[in-house]
Amino acid sequence: MNDTALLAKIEDVRAVRDRFTASAKRASSEGRVDDVARALKLAQEGSKELAQLHSERIARGLEIPANA
Repeated sequence: MNDTALLAKIEDVRAVRDRFTASAKRASSEGRVDDVARALKLAQEGSKELAQLHSERIARGLEIPANA
């Protein structure tokens, strides 16, 4: 994966993780326990993937663009 693709993947994974986190908050406020658990699990998986991608980014010496 080239540098541009890596930075794009980071943004995509971050957006998906944020959507699952928002879904978990919504489900929690509505008392939907099963949906909370599912959304939190998916958000956690996204966070793990994001950490791996950031490790690769750091290893390459890349910075997150200021407009991200």
